[in-house]
Amino acid sequence: MKTRRVKHAGKEPTFADYRDAIRVQIESGEITTDSPASAIRIDSLDSVELVMMLEVASLEANINPTVEVRTVGDLLWLLKAVEFQQARQKQSK
Repeated sequence: MKTRRVKHAGKEPTFADYRDAIRVQIESGEITTDSPASAIRIDSLDSVELVMMLEVASLEANINPTVEVRTVGDLLWLLKAVEFQQARQKQSK
């Protein structure tokens, strides 16, 4: 199986870019929300960037960084939770 770069139009990828890349794979039937998170086909650079983004965002948003991500659905939930918390923090400022 070929890995893919996450499309992000020449800018730093966002959580939405990663969610979109995962949704494309779900819609094409390559993976399901019950698939192991390791089944997501993004290249290694994108994987490292995503992990780093999640670590920074979870610390900034005060989200427990020890959430266990086993499935694609778990990762999608975590991405949404971090985005929600970031948006909430921006509104409170």
